[in-house]
Parts: sequence; C-alpha cells; structure tokens
Amino acid sequence: MKRSVLVFAVLLILSGQAGAQFKLKLNDSNSRLKDSVGTVSGSSNISKTAGLPSYIVAGIIFFFINPELVFENKKVYFGLTKEVSAGLYPFGRFAFEYTHVFRNFGSNQFRFSYNYDFFIETDKFFAYMLSAGVGYFTDNQNNGFFPQASVGMVIPVPIGIATGVYPYFKARHTFVKGQGNSNITDFSFGIGLMLYY
Repeated sequence: MKRSVLVFAVLLILSGQAGAQFKLKLNDSNSRLKDSVGTVSGSSNISKTAGLPSYIVAGIIFFFINPELVFENKKVYFGLTKEVSAGLYPFGRFAFEYTHVFRNFGSNQFRFSYNYDFFIETDKFFAYMLSAGVGYFTDNQNNGFFPQASVGMVIPVPIGIATGVYPYFKARHTFVKGQGNSNITDFSFGIGLMLYY
C-alpha cells in the first residue's frame, strides 16, 4: 500500500510541476552565453517560458499509463494499466490489457476482451462513446471471466492513422475461478487513440 501511495504522489507531482524550470532570454546577436541557471544571455529583454501546460502533460501520462483502483477481498489496491485494441466499426473491437497492481501477490494481470461500442452524436465537436464487453482474465496463477463497461467521449483529431482521441472511465467485475479466490472489481481512467475505420 505504501508503494501505491508513493506512485500516486509522484504522478501528482509530475502533473503539477510540468512547467519549465528555467526561462530563455533570446537576442538577435550571434554571441550567446549560457549561465549556471540555464538562461541564455544577450541584449534583448524578451523572455519566453519553455514547457507544456500541466493538463497536456497529464494527458500524455494518461495516454501511456492509466491509473486503476482494484477492490479485492475487502482491500483496495492501486495499479497502472494499459489497453491496446483494434476493431472494425460497427462490428466491435478486440482488446489486450496489461495491469500491474502494487501488492505482493498477483501483481501482473492480463485481460483479453471483446467490446462493442455505441456512439452518441452531439451537436458539439465530440461524440459520446459507451462500450460493453466481456473477456478472459489471468494473473498466471488464477483465471476468470469478466463483464466491463466504459463511458467516454471521442474527440476527432487526425493524428497519423488515428481518427481521434478518447478519454474514458471504465468499470469491470472479474469472477475469479477456484475456491478461496475472491472476485475483483476495478475502476480505471485513461486516454486512447481511435483507429476505427
């Protein structure tokens, strides 16, 4: 549990302190000197702060890793998860997800699922996406099956082969096979790329 709190605190600090730690002073001349605090000296008084806003940094972090709360056997654990999925609209999509739960047992979890997506168009620049799915779970010792549901919004942003990004919230309940094993309920938040065609 201490590791979970530590990882959460580090992610919170990183998203809040994403601004630049130094300022650049730009000038027109060719002679520029760099001092010990990372400023470039010159005759101009123009300054510009380098770096990205904290909400963009948080978005980038949530794109690559997603925080997850895991409820199992009346205990709460913190985890990091990432799902990769591909599909053909309107037939649904198949997904693979890896989760690392910060605890001493069953910390590596793998899930394979089929999800069907429902889009609700709006008169805004985005659409809502509701997903329902079922899948298979394993942690290399136990296995089971789960239903899951998620809600999010699709923002059309053509990035390479992607047609948009979608922030989402997902809830899932895993029925773990075997006597003495407890079921798992988890909630996660993340951002993904939409590759539907």
